[in-house]
Formats: sequence, C-alpha cells, structure tokens
Amino acid sequence: MFSVLGQQVHLQTSGPLTAVLGNDKYEITCTYSGLDSGQIQGLSLRLQKGGVDLVVIHPLYLNKNTTIHSSVQNRVVVARFGASNPVTKVTFNSITCDEGGSYTWSASYYADTAETTKTVTQQITVKGKVEA
Repeated sequence: MFSVLGQQVHLQTSGPLTAVLGNDKYEITCTYSGLDSGQIQGLSLRLQKGGVDLVVIHPLYLNKNTTIHSSVQNRVVVARFGASNPVTKVTFNSITCDEGGSYTWSASYYADTAETTKTVTQQITVKGKVEA
C-alpha cells in the first residue's frame, strides 16, 4: 500500500494458488482500489513471469485490446478491470508445467505529473493429477 494525492492505493492478488497439470482451469486475479476516476482511465496493468509480459492491459482511454503473449494466447481468457469494476481476472484453460512459479502484477498510472507504478507478486504451484 502507498499514498498518492492523500489516497491509500492498494493492489492485491488472489494469493498463492495450486493448479493441477492438464485440463484443469485456474484463475488469478488482481484488484485495485483507491484510485480516482482520472487515474482509473490511465491505469495500465501487466501480468509478468520471468520478465515476460504475458498480459498487457492498456489504459481505458486508449480503447485498445488487451495484448496476450503468444506462449499463452490460446490458453487464457482475460476479463479486464473497468471504471466501475476494479478486478482483472486471467483464467488459464489448460495447465502446463511451465505455469508454475512467481507472477508479478504491475500497475502504472499518473498521479499529478509523474508516473506511479505498484507491483505485487503471486506464487503458482503446479502439481500432477492424482490418479484414483
């Protein structure tokens, strides 16, 4: 948490997750709070792993589509934040061993005349399917 223009700005995730290898789905979320309407319009959000931008959500005012990295493009669905919905969800529709690890959400927006960036990390553990 940090303070901008007297507000408390938060960026939080759904916490550490365990995903099951294969066709199991899992969803990771990031939620913002404490931004005024101008800051929300200029908010950009990135989901990164190993320095690679897996998902880039452009500011609302640009009216651009979300960018999804080719390594996950056919396996994820993104529900982006909006002016009245602070939650972004990335749903993985199939799980590979590569999905395990540390993910970083990075949010950037302008406060006064300077760009402000906040990051939060989320850990994903992938385990094999349990045979009955």
